[in-house]
Amino acid sequence: MQAISLRPQHRLLISKQIVLAILTVLMAAVPVLCLPLAILMPLFSCPLIGHKEQWTAYLSIPVATAVSLVYGMPALYAFSLVLVTGLPVLLTVYLGKKRGGSQLALLMYMGSYAVSLIGVILCCVALFGPLPEAAAQFVRQWLMQSPKRSEYIYKALASGLLPVPEGYTNISAFTIAINPLFLEQIGLEVVLRVREQVVVSLPSAYVQISIVAGLFTALRVQRLNHAYLLVDQRRKDEVKVAITPGFAMLRLPRKARTFLLIMAGVSFLMALTDGPLLLMALVIQTVFVTCYALIGAAVVCGFMMRKDPDKRVMGGVLAAALYLLMPSMLMVLGVFERFLRLKSNPDDTSDDTHQEENEEEER
Repeated sequence: MQAISLRPQHRLLISKQIVLAILTVLMAAVPVLCLPLAILMPLFSCPLIGHKEQWTAYLSIPVATAVSLVYGMPALYAFSLVLVTGLPVLLTVYLGKKRGGSQLALLMYMGSYAVSLIGVILCCVALFGPLPEAAAQFVRQWLMQSPKRSEYIYKALASGLLPVPEGYTNISAFTIAINPLFLEQIGLEVVLRVREQVVVSLPSAYVQISIVAGLFTALRVQRLNHAYLLVDQRRKDEVKVAITPGFAMLRLPRKARTFLLIMAGVSFLMALTDGPLLLMALVIQTVFVTCYALIGAAVVCGFMMRKDPDKRVMGGVLAAALYLLMPSMLMVLGVFERFLRLKSNPDDTSDDTHQEENEEEER
């Protein structure tokens, strides 16, 4: 069997260059979105590595930093964005000589995002202090200086986002505007609520971004650059094309499943404590839920593509909506994925593939 590497279609590479240009324009138009847009950039720049269009990938690395500096953001924060856009690209260059995809490469992409985001967080801590307190004070200051603060506070009280301070009844927008003591108490409540929310949501967001961005960057790089034409020397008239399986065929190896289940059990015991162990338990549980929710999302995509592969876009949109709205349902679906086999194509040899994977894991 002879394998010939296939070059991706030119339009696929051009489309990624166009998306990078759009992200650059969005950064210049809305500079506050530099960080989230910088996280998206490697998804489109990394697949360009190894092709003549790779100059676009290298050019995209300092874009977020340049835009941040132009708009007067702190230099330390601006230069930390280079880690987000640059580490995955450098990792792709390092892995460029490796043939085929590997689980280690996938973990390395997740690690590159994790390290880069840690760098951004540390720079923000150096500039603004502890992030929960800094975010709480920022929201409080913005609210108290807003010309519509009475309206915002009244809506927050009416919806239950903020509790009504003790001793106050029949609160109105006029009462809020003329009572400085009431405003002071509301400001303290805002600081407390925002601080608690950031403490809980920041680790969860960090874990999810690292896993999801690393996974899809690795899949896009491997699927675009690792396509081969297989020619049988004995039957040269029979030619097959082999490509890296897409997201719809994503599965967890047996060792990874066992490790996640053990860590989930340990995290439930850690959750009974308080302090740093409780925060660590939250991180471990987020890893467990994210991994199995992604497997569940892959099941949804595979089920949509089971009879019609052209429905991959519809399946992707549905899986993304379920991940954002009902991640717990996807997690349960991912846990029982091996028993459901919903993403197997009836025309393929998935059962043989599962059997070969199990034999390989046992060896």
